[in-house]
Amino acid sequence: MALIFWENTLITRDEKPVVALLLGTGNGMYETNDSYCQAIEEAGGLPVQFGFDKVYDKLSVLKPDAVLLPGGAFRTPDCWYGKFEGDDSVNDRTKAYQEMIRYAQEFRLPLLGICAGIQLLALSFSSLLIQKVDGHSCSGIDEAHSIRIQAGSLLADIVGPKELVVNSRHNEAVNPNILGASGMDTGAVFTATALASAIASFCMALFANLPFVLSAGMGLNAYFAYTVVLGMGYSWEVALTAVFVEGIIFIILSLTNVREAIFNAIPTNLKVAVSVGIGLFITFIGLQNAHIVVDSATLVGLFSFKGSVAAGTFQSEGITVLLALMGILITAFLVAKNVKGNILIGILVTWLMGIVCQLIGLYVPNPEAGFFSLIPSGIISMPASIGPTLFKMDFSVIGSLDFLVVVFAFLFVDLFDTLGTLIGCASKANMLDAEGRLPGIKGALLADAIGTTAGACLGTSTITTFVESSSGIAEGGRTGMTAIVSGVLFLLALFLSPIFLAIPSFATAPALVIVGFLMMQQVTKITWENMTEAIPAFICIFAMPFMYSISEGIAFGAISYVVLKLVTGKSKDITPLMFVLAIVFIAKYALL
Repeated sequence: MALIFWENTLITRDEKPVVALLLGTGNGMYETNDSYCQAIEEAGGLPVQFGFDKVYDKLSVLKPDAVLLPGGAFRTPDCWYGKFEGDDSVNDRTKAYQEMIRYAQEFRLPLLGICAGIQLLALSFSSLLIQKVDGHSCSGIDEAHSIRIQAGSLLADIVGPKELVVNSRHNEAVNPNILGASGMDTGAVFTATALASAIASFCMALFANLPFVLSAGMGLNAYFAYTVVLGMGYSWEVALTAVFVEGIIFIILSLTNVREAIFNAIPTNLKVAVSVGIGLFITFIGLQNAHIVVDSATLVGLFSFKGSVAAGTFQSEGITVLLALMGILITAFLVAKNVKGNILIGILVTWLMGIVCQLIGLYVPNPEAGFFSLIPSGIISMPASIGPTLFKMDFSVIGSLDFLVVVFAFLFVDLFDTLGTLIGCASKANMLDAEGRLPGIKGALLADAIGTTAGACLGTSTITTFVESSSGIAEGGRTGMTAIVSGVLFLLALFLSPIFLAIPSFATAPALVIVGFLMMQQVTKITWENMTEAIPAFICIFAMPFMYSISEGIAFGAISYVVLKLVTGKSKDITPLMFVLAIVFIAKYALL
């Protein structure tokens, strides 16, 4: 029998781990099943139930060891399905579960969702639900179907990579689209992104004559969709307005040398560390894209071929992992032999091997699991209309505090992601002068700002210099011609999308890994014998891949640099602007 948490008092508590869960609603069907409590007790735990009011406060007193979210009568707001003109209200039970999730996340507690509970978990971790899966019935509670557990996943670690039978009471699923999750027309977004990327890349060539390429930042478009629209409840039109305002501010900052001054204020060793950190970061991205590194009970783990065979996914996922590993070795060989165009050749050869595997039946596409045909469906296709997103901005809330917070968040991430990328790529290309400055940086920052502003007008999220620019630099790109070629390819992608979309992530992963290696070579330029310089550099390096963010790496590197210099009596090494940056970073973590 579970204990009842009543009036902030728990009568009895022994050494057993406490598992918190809510009381049933009392309407029969949605009462908490006794089997949940029995299962917890049989496993050696102590189930504790309580009502829907002041849930977070009760958990703070109880201090449970784990949280359980059973199913129940949930009211799912229409906005969670991407509908922004319906009923967005939630019932008390849903609010109570949201408080439980918030508490569990804050204190990093084990958290299990069952039935509707797992829906709320998916939503809480920035997913969007598909309201009805075509062809999937949920007419009866006893209907069931089999599911295949992905090899290498946390669930596979627990129960093994096999098939399980589950009930079919739900006919909802998680929507993987990012900007589409905000309610935007995905075809229009594709067109807008390609056009904005081309404009920004052309501006990079025109204003700076540098080999950097620009496009929509992945972290920023996730913030756009999941935080601003789905989390804060703003329309995507308002979010586009925030991006537009950010772009205008960036244009002003670029013309007034503020962004250039920030770039120059970062110490030389930290600039080198940024380059190395980006190398590790894009290597990690490449390994993830290829599924060589997967989620596991230890946060990340190595893909299991044995598990893939047992789960029946070897001919889809397993083959692609094997091809990616072969692609890395092939690309490494080409680099070692100094073959011109080695990275591009590596991508094409890896893709070609995949096509051969598909033709002979060794690779079997599985679109439901995200493994598509490697053979292009065609050559030419007309781009989608940009009409649904063109100039669709809403300035009605521009003066609100929340809007200003959104604009600041876009500004912060874009500013330091861009600076970090410019530092990293310029370091790799040996473009920095003796004082660690980048000639032509004002033009590069202006191109970034114009791209963001144009992107908002066209209908896409923040445009920024992206780390894959290092691939072109690794191939010898040193001038704006690299950016021009990339811009032309963005425009061609509008009409040749069947070809570009057929190139799989496992084919591009080797390029990211090898480019990561090339950028890692900069680590020898760090002054390792000076601890006040080397330790902040090291913190900057590991923060980027571990925190999955270039801007976080710069922030942690800057804060540690200033603090370490101060406490060791070397404050003279800190420039005034660097000191201000450290304070801004600390304030950002404290307030946002």
